[in-house]
Amino acid sequence: MAYASIGRKQIYYETRGQGQPLLLLMGWQGNRTWWPESLLSRLEKHFLLILMDHRGTGLSKDPLGLYSIKHLAKDATLVLDDFGLSSAAVLGVSMGGMVAQAMAIHYPDRVDKLILTSSSAKIGMVRGLNKEQQQAWLSYLQKRDRGLQEFILDLLFSRDCKDGDSHVIKNFINRTKQQPTSRRTVIKQFMAVQRFDSRKKLKHFNKPVLVVTGDNDMIIGAHHSENLCEIIPHATLHLIQGGTHAMLDAEAEQLAKVYIEFLNNNEITGN
Repeated sequence: MAYASIGRKQIYYETRGQGQPLLLLMGWQGNRTWWPESLLSRLEKHFLLILMDHRGTGLSKDPLGLYSIKHLAKDATLVLDDFGLSSAAVLGVSMGGMVAQAMAIHYPDRVDKLILTSSSAKIGMVRGLNKEQQQAWLSYLQKRDRGLQEFILDLLFSRDCKDGDSHVIKNFINRTKQQPTSRRTVIKQFMAVQRFDSRKKLKHFNKPVLVVTGDNDMIIGAHHSENLCEIIPHATLHLIQGGTHAMLDAEAEQLAKVYIEFLNNNEITGN
């Protein structure tokens, strides 16, 4: 447990495992506690995992004022500095994938390999949902008796969560309740995500990149990942059949296998 500090900025991080360093960047509203044990326990056998809290989440301090995805990427480099690392492999999920992209753009020497899961180069690109997904969105929007949290769960897991007895969903909810993120930070992150656009600059990143998505992601559809692979010169796409936006736990075994193969060999099999 440690803080990477500079001025009033304090970014909290933890480590576990051993081997090649792998920096983990969680998505919108999330912090290090959102990573499922089912995934971490598999990865830590092969890598030194560095789990950080974005500013304003978990145990990291929330500085005054608005910020950008680039600012969050700078925070990540401070963590590497504090741990004495010149570079590391970087795995980002959703918004964390945008932070990872910003690291690749603004601090390319700090990134050895890049894994982008359920992410996007520009979140405004909403086209590409198939008819079934469009119908699901319409169905969700018509459920006026459901609260915002239930609505978000519906979208995250691409299902109706009225029967919330799934252990995967329960585990996810329990993780998100450990260290909830303030509304102020949630809004600032949302604004940073909306302003993010890496499409023109990602084409200059020339290191190995793995792009992973689920074909049933109702929040950031698979077409966003396909677009990333068109932009990035050395990117490989891996599609998780049935994978949702919150697939880290449910698909932990497959994801861990894909991540490990890529990080060890720069390629994956069976895709």
